[in-house]
Amino acid sequence: MDAERRRSDDIEPIKIRVRQVFSGSGETTRVESVYCPQRKRSVSLDVCATCGHGQGVYSGPGDASVLCDHASAHDLTLRHGLQGREAQRDTTPVAELMTTHVLCVREDLGIDALTNLLIERKISGVPVVDAHGAPIGIVSKTDLLQHRYEGEDMLSVDQTLEPGFHADIAVRATVGELMTPMAIALSEHTPISQVAASMAAERVHRLPIVGEDGTVVGIVSSLDIVGWYAQREGYKPGARRRSPLD
Repeated sequence: MDAERRRSDDIEPIKIRVRQVFSGSGETTRVESVYCPQRKRSVSLDVCATCGHGQGVYSGPGDASVLCDHASAHDLTLRHGLQGREAQRDTTPVAELMTTHVLCVREDLGIDALTNLLIERKISGVPVVDAHGAPIGIVSKTDLLQHRYEGEDMLSVDQTLEPGFHADIAVRATVGELMTPMAIALSEHTPISQVAASMAAERVHRLPIVGEDGTVVGIVSSLDIVGWYAQREGYKPGARRRSPLD
């Protein structure tokens, strides 16, 4: 084995990338590729298999990976990226980032009224609060879409959604039937990094922030956090073109 080859216990897994394309004809195509540390570009798995550094494919509990013993392969892995440096936890409180003018709804609000609110205010979701202002859930346009196509009390699905929803659809459902119940409530003193971690763990795009009395005092979205981290690294996000589905 030449000097560039790695020891067997140093072989690094490189994640396989998968692209699936669904066409109107019903045909589905699947393309698998991997980033090659020797060629310094993405290549197909067939090309990867012809390289002398490839040590086969490993299918673990997560995504499949190609095992590579090239000297630069370890630079591509998250495990190596975290070695040799201490994690620097940011302590900036979310109060410095959150939106402080928060639109909230009660669980007895009708879906037609909620639809109008989201469209008119150009927002994608709102906290649901109890009589005291404490958060009990989140409801979003995704919930409305799912209810429209799966709910038994909706009209036929051949009606169009303009611009993203039809505000005149009469429904009997209420916010309480659609909302996602709150699993966590974070205070205004919570570090932004912890808020981001909570969003990732709960797989949500927005979280209400509560004050000392447990009532909603702000809301933060995943886009807020992404923009904040970008500015922290010196980037200046420009004006964002609002999409009808925002």
